[in-house]
Amino acid sequence: MGATGFADALLASAIWLHLFPPQETVPLIFLTGIFVHGLCAIYLRRSVEPRRLVPFALGGILATPLGIAALQALDPGPLKRAVGLGLVVAACWQLTTVLRSGTPRGGVQLGDRRLSQLADGTVGAVGGFLGGVAGISGVVPTLWCSLRDWSPDVQRGVYQPFILIMHVWALTALWISGALPADLFARFLWCLPALIAGLVLGLSLYTRIDQRKFRLVLLSVLGVSGIALLA
Repeated sequence: MGATGFADALLASAIWLHLFPPQETVPLIFLTGIFVHGLCAIYLRRSVEPRRLVPFALGGILATPLGIAALQALDPGPLKRAVGLGLVVAACWQLTTVLRSGTPRGGVQLGDRRLSQLADGTVGAVGGFLGGVAGISGVVPTLWCSLRDWSPDVQRGVYQPFILIMHVWALTALWISGALPADLFARFLWCLPALIAGLVLGLSLYTRIDQRKFRLVLLSVLGVSGIALLA
């Protein structure tokens, strides 16, 4: 996550769900995510542009309760697989264009400011809804930021704080509902040394790669995340 700012929840859940029940795994993912995304947000604070972030965050905050409500009526499995298939297709398409030309072709350009904010807010709402119904709030905003053809710092200055806000929002909801497991913070302390070591290594890699390599790494992680959702 230090290298790309994304996919920590998907990768952690792929392991932890084999060891712990979802009621213990999900809060732990949120708490560890708040820690690593919070530190990265501090590290990349100069890249955070509130005017870009606010539409995403507002859309996500408003749509998360809808996703939680939909969880009671929908099976998240087919939805996850549909999102996974879309991620794999989009990531492969973008990877192909990067490898051929060095930059993705057909980056989304929205000249009108209001149209741009509406589109970004809609993407944030989709992310919030998916976070509420399936715990995958970051995948669509991350892909959208890549399609906008922004620089790596600008992308991470948007989708990483967005994921942080969604984690805080979701963990707060669990706390209010009394659904936090008693040993959550003890498990978090066991995770802490590995989180710090991995984060330092990831951020070190991030500072050493250029824009093209960052796109390749990010798109590869998006593709792997899509495959994980299909599994």
